[in-house]
Amino acid sequence: MASSRGSDELSHCFSFQEYKKSTCLHTWVIRDFSLLPVRSNIMSGPFSTGAANGGKWRMTLYTGESGANCSLSLCYDGSYPVRAKCKAWIIDEKGFNINHKEMPVQHVTVEASLSCQLITRSALLNPANSYLTDDIFTLCCKLTVLESSTSTVACTLGGQLRGPDLKGDLSQLLTDRQYADIILTVGEKKFHAHKTVLIMRSPVFRAMLMNDMKEKVEGEANLSGMSAEVLEEMLTFMYTDAAPNIARMASDLLQAADKYDIKRLKSMCEQELCTSISVDNVVDTLRLADTCDAEGLKSFAACYINVHITDVKKTTSWKKMAEEEHNLVAYIYNKVILNYSSEDGK
Repeated sequence: MASSRGSDELSHCFSFQEYKKSTCLHTWVIRDFSLLPVRSNIMSGPFSTGAANGGKWRMTLYTGESGANCSLSLCYDGSYPVRAKCKAWIIDEKGFNINHKEMPVQHVTVEASLSCQLITRSALLNPANSYLTDDIFTLCCKLTVLESSTSTVACTLGGQLRGPDLKGDLSQLLTDRQYADIILTVGEKKFHAHKTVLIMRSPVFRAMLMNDMKEKVEGEANLSGMSAEVLEEMLTFMYTDAAPNIARMASDLLQAADKYDIKRLKSMCEQELCTSISVDNVVDTLRLADTCDAEGLKSFAACYINVHITDVKKTTSWKKMAEEEHNLVAYIYNKVILNYSSEDGK
């Protein structure tokens, strides 16, 4: 007797909605804030999220008056309406992010902007509140533009289809010695790895293992200048494109990524260090960025120093750098000149 499906068989269906989006973080430094006239609008320079529509954005600050709120608007200059959202906050004189504001998703046009109320002008100017640093007002915004959405539907019978897990498989490959063909040694610890992965992920390993160098012939490489823990994290990234412990070891990992020319990992470390920068560590961060040729991090650290120069100059690390590394001090002051020049040219 031929078999047939029962009418009560369950078909499990899924639908997925996915939005393509672009995001940027913009920091606006306003000098001599107390000199700005009341009830006036000032506008930042233009910036972009990199969205496909190519529209430009500007932050606009309404300075308010003594007892009234200052307000912030995100003004859009583009050919087509977009859907966007924004988070904004103030950076106080200690470098803390305060007074967070959220502007939810809405349609934005040239005529309709994102906006929020910030804080009263009198509160901003009150020294006891520490909102300003040497009369410098620093505003940040994280702007997200939703570009388009796609919808897909998938149906499976008898449970969810399980496909290959490339990241998981490569992670397992890292811990499985069966097919390893090279040993990386740091101190007393040895890591079994695969030449193909190392060659594809690092130009330095490629040169080491494809030319007739000692490491290629002997199948073992002694690595210096890093700890076993850092090498393990670097290998994890090379196999899985993830660095789960980056927040804890970003400085050491940046040096390793620079040494072995792993560009994506280097960029990730720069971004991580930017998020944790402070008055106490900014000089050391600048020196590290200079050593590792990390220009993005170096520029960010120099701009941070310019904004918080009064407090930074009190630190031991600044005094030591001012005595020993005149090139970095010159770099910081050149950043000030470039910033003022770009503002004057607007």
